[in-house]
Amino acid sequence: MVITQDGMAYYVKGVRIPGTRQELRLRQSGTLTWVPLEQVLAVQFSGPIQDTYRQAVITLTGGERLKGEVYVNFLIEGATDLGYWNMPMSKVASLNLAFD
Repeated sequence: MVITQDGMAYYVKGVRIPGTRQELRLRQSGTLTWVPLEQVLAVQFSGPIQDTYRQAVITLTGGERLKGEVYVNFLIEGATDLGYWNMPMSKVASLNLAFD
């Protein structure tokens, strides 16, 4: 499920990041970490976008939580019941991959 900043919810299957290795870029205290999308259970954003990064909490499939800034200058894509779907990650408020 993808929830936008304006409150719209989309049930999206097969969520992916086009043209990448399927990883989120997380910045923690100046250190960059790449988190494989297959290990991500949920992402909850907070605060404004600053320098193409946004504060977030990433919950991993094992239950661990990572806090930092996630790079958001890219599209996510998948399929809804109406067909192909995409959206800029910068417009997403939360992402829950538990049902994907």
